[in-house]
Amino acid sequence: MTVEDHKRLRELAEKAGGDEWTPTYATRTDPARVWLPDGDGIAQCFGNAGHMPEPIDADDIAEFVAAANPATVIALLDEIERQQRQLAFVRGQNRRFIKLDESRIQEIRALRAEMAELRKSRADALLDAERAREERNRVGVEIRRELLMAHGLEEVGVVVADDPVHGWHMHATKPWDEIGAGTELYAKVK
Repeated sequence: MTVEDHKRLRELAEKAGGDEWTPTYATRTDPARVWLPDGDGIAQCFGNAGHMPEPIDADDIAEFVAAANPATVIALLDEIERQQRQLAFVRGQNRRFIKLDESRIQEIRALRAEMAELRKSRADALLDAERAREERNRVGVEIRRELLMAHGLEEVGVVVADDPVHGWHMHATKPWDEIGAGTELYAKVK
């Protein structure tokens, strides 16, 4: 039904008094009837025993007409309008949420791209730091060798512990018998 159909039905229900109706059932002498609250009859209902596929009972017709009274029609139209307003509200909310979801998805995608770039930058920085450390160590080794050679010294071990009670400990990089007694020792501090 269209909005115009609803308006027309409301107008008709209001013109019909907007009241509830009451049915009475058929007897052997009287047909089924529909009554206004003030006792005025508004409809007589007759059954059709020959109606196909099933017969229609006059009492059923009277009950239906009474139940479909103007007050019921107005209440149904009010409920339809309330449901339509609620549906319009929900659809509006859905559109709003869909827009929000779309913008959130775009934000998430942008953040993921930024995180990927930051991870790459971090990995590059770590790689650069590792290369710089290796270069610094390489240069340090070269400088140490040049200094040792300039002073006529030879590296013979690595200090692995320095404690005030036992002194320092050195792991020799050459066998002790090759180093020789009385050799001035130089050890790299680890």
